[in-house]
Amino acid sequence: MQLLATFFQIFLAIIFFTSGVEKLLNFKSHLRNTAMYKIIPQRITPFFLKIDIFFQLLISVLLLFGYYLKLALLLSFLFLVVYTVAIIVNLLRDRKISCSCGGILGNHEISRKLVFRNLFFLGIVPFLYLHAERLELNLISFILFVNAINISLLIYMFNTISNFKKGVWEYE
Repeated sequence: MQLLATFFQIFLAIIFFTSGVEKLLNFKSHLRNTAMYKIIPQRITPFFLKIDIFFQLLISVLLLFGYYLKLALLLSFLFLVVYTVAIIVNLLRDRKISCSCGGILGNHEISRKLVFRNLFFLGIVPFLYLHAERLELNLISFILFVNAINISLLIYMFNTISNFKKGVWEYE
């Protein structure tokens, strides 16, 4: 159980880190996408986005190094709930907008599939709350870290290929 918890802890850290970094690097694009959700007032969207990026990066560091782990998991749960509710609200409005997830998760049009994906991540957080511990630097942790990165890269490559195929098919 501990190995699974360690793997998911690293994997969740990678998700939050890559998402936060991509949002930081593509701030203007992400700002436009976030504004399209039309949930928070336009004038505070830049402030909200800066807070979002800060906490994504903070959560990833706390998860990766295991400092204030319970706090990191509570923040993870809170942010995942907010993202999921925002997607559901816009699905109910029948809006066709980017999820603006970023990172290894990519940017896709919002869908029920993304809601289920987020529900899966939300299910991981309580499991981690019960089983996760501060990561020790040992061979097993290193192997789990490398495997989490490999899976993250595979997800990223799959998303990139999927987006490329969509672009090519839409072009034809």
